[in-house]
This record gives sequence, structure tokens and C-alpha cells, in this order.
Amino acid sequence: MTEKSTPDIGQKDSDSYFYGRFMSNSTEALTVEKVVQETSTGVVASNLETANLIDGYHVIAEWIRFADAKAAVILTVGGAIAGLVIPTLKIYLGEKTPHPTTWWTTMVILLFSIWVTLTLLSGIFAFRCISPYRRKGRHPALGNASHFHPAAICAAFKLDDSEKFIDECERMGDHGLRKEVAACLLIDSHISGAKYTHVSRSIFLMGLSGLAALAYLIAIQF
Repeated sequence: MTEKSTPDIGQKDSDSYFYGRFMSNSTEALTVEKVVQETSTGVVASNLETANLIDGYHVIAEWIRFADAKAAVILTVGGAIAGLVIPTLKIYLGEKTPHPTTWWTTMVILLFSIWVTLTLLSGIFAFRCISPYRRKGRHPALGNASHFHPAAICAAFKLDDSEKFIDECERMGDHGLRKEVAACLLIDSHISGAKYTHVSRSIFLMGLSGLAALAYLIAIQF
């Protein structure tokens, strides 16, 4: 006759103990993993915001360079036209050929003066576009972005202050960098707006001067 096996109470207690520890450790692991994921997500989001601001800053910097390039083209074209038009007035005034009316020479000189004035104004606005932007004699970034904008970095740190610069960059972290990038975004937006205002006026005046030059060149044919 076989004997019935009685359950081992100690074994059941041991199993319950290890099962409880396993569930506890699993819960803690899930909690830690969740915290790590939330922290990583926050860091990635923070870095993404900074990266987006830097991308926007680069776009505005390209606009500024494009405005400067336009102004340089205007100055080049204006100089080339001036080199062709200016010598013609002396030749025209030295001729003894009769003109359609008595006031024809006066009209030619007036057209020439209008062309010179418009060309000079166009050149002035082009130079204002190319010239470095200043507000009250200093760059607006000075004191506002001492760890991001080149002009502000040069003003705040010497060439031998590399360790100091690196330490301050590490201390301010991503949040501090994002604040300086946002400040530069605002500053360079105003710089870009001012440059495009000057270059737009320069292009408009260059167009008018081209019409005046055309009228002058037609007038000196008679």
C-alpha cells in the first residue's frame, strides 16, 4: 500500500519568497527603465529644440550672405557702367555738331546728373548693406551670446582662454546654449532685415539709374 506524499511546507514558503523577490525586482526594473526612457526622451527633445534653433540660425546666416552677395553685384555693375558712361560726356561736349534744339545739351547734362545721383545713392545703400551691422557703435550680440556668436566670443574671451571657454560651455549646458542661440536668432533676424532693406533700395535705385543712363546714351546720339 502506497503512502500519500505530504506537501513540503518549507519548499512552498521558499517558492513564494523567490517569486515575490522576482516580481519585486521586475517591478523595480520596469520603473527604472521607465524613468530612463522619460529622461532620455527629455534630453532628446531638449537637444532637438536646440538643433532646430541652430538650423534656423544657419538659414538666416545664409540670407545675410545672400544679401551681401547682391550688394557686391550691384557695386560691380554700377562701377562697370560708370566706366563706360562717364567718358562719353567729355566727348559729347567737345563735339561741334549741331543739336536738334538749343536746350539739347542742357538736357543731356541733366540726364547725366540724374544718372550720377541715382548711381551714387544705389552705391551708398549697397555699401550700407555690406558694412558690418552696428547698434550704438557695437554689435548687438556682445554680452548676449558670449558662448555662441563669433563676435561675442572674441569680445568675451582671449585666444589663450580656451580652457575657461570650454568650462563655461560645459557648465551652462544645453539649456544655456539654447538661450544664446535663441538670442542670436533674434539678433541676426534684425540684421538680415536691415540688410535686405538696404539692398532692395539699392536695386531699385540701380534700375532707375539704368533708365537714366539709357536716356542719356540715346540723347548724346543727336
